[in-house]
Amino acid sequence: CVAVTPPNGFICGPASPCQDRGVCQDQQCVRPPPRTLTPAWTYVPALGNQLFFEGVSDDGGNLWWVECELGEVRSCGAVSASPDGFQRFRSAGISDVQGGVVAQLYDEGVFVFATTSGQVVAVDGSGRTRWEVNLRVLFGCVETGLFDDVQLTSDGYGNLWLSAESEVGCDVHDDVAGRQLVQVEIASGTVRRALAVAHHGDPVADEQGNLFVAVAGYSSSPLNPIWPRQLASWTRQGTLRFAVDAGDTLAAAAQGQLLPTTNRVSASGSGVALARFAQDQRGA
Repeated sequence: CVAVTPPNGFICGPASPCQDRGVCQDQQCVRPPPRTLTPAWTYVPALGNQLFFEGVSDDGGNLWWVECELGEVRSCGAVSASPDGFQRFRSAGISDVQGGVVAQLYDEGVFVFATTSGQVVAVDGSGRTRWEVNLRVLFGCVETGLFDDVQLTSDGYGNLWLSAESEVGCDVHDDVAGRQLVQVEIASGTVRRALAVAHHGDPVADEQGNLFVAVAGYSSSPLNPIWPRQLASWTRQGTLRFAVDAGDTLAAAAQGQLLPTTNRVSASGSGVALARFAQDQRGA
């Protein structure tokens, strides 16, 4: 390596929303003064409403969120605003919501949100409710069954995977304490399949639509139904591709290599570490 002195006029310094980049002058980076950011627009929910916003936007830059009436049992509906803050619409509310909203996602032209009462609702770009899936019915729950942990993941091929867990008021099937992966067609809300997968982390899909999860048990597997810290993968058709012992760091190698796409590792609610993996060029 050779140390060189940047010439005067050379662009320097990182750009940020608060300050422009600078230019080199006599071996110093001279930047314009920082500026104060001001809100482009502000939205305040109606009196008595609670706002649930997770930063969801669509391809047009429109923002989406959910508002619920206050109270133990309440109505919740989707709201969308343009990039300039103009309210586009407010969808008809779904009733009998206990708690609040636990997950949101936009894909394939619809906004999907899930409530702690087990309602999973899709709203299209005109504000019309496209479909609704009731997890209480799907899981065999009583009317008071609650879902505090729901994750929504798109496989990129028109399907939505719901990772849902209910610890209160639901039947327990096999060794799975109310934990399932449910595949739903985004366009119609048709439930295509449900997989009983106990104590798993948040699902991740690759470019081919294959699903990856870190699991501690899979009741329908021909293998031992209880696995500590394993990485399992299913095709988007719901076929189990493999389940490999991942160890404490989830450094897994099975039929074909699995390569980490990021260095980020997080702990799920069950204490199982989850890393993002993808297939190499040879495939698994």
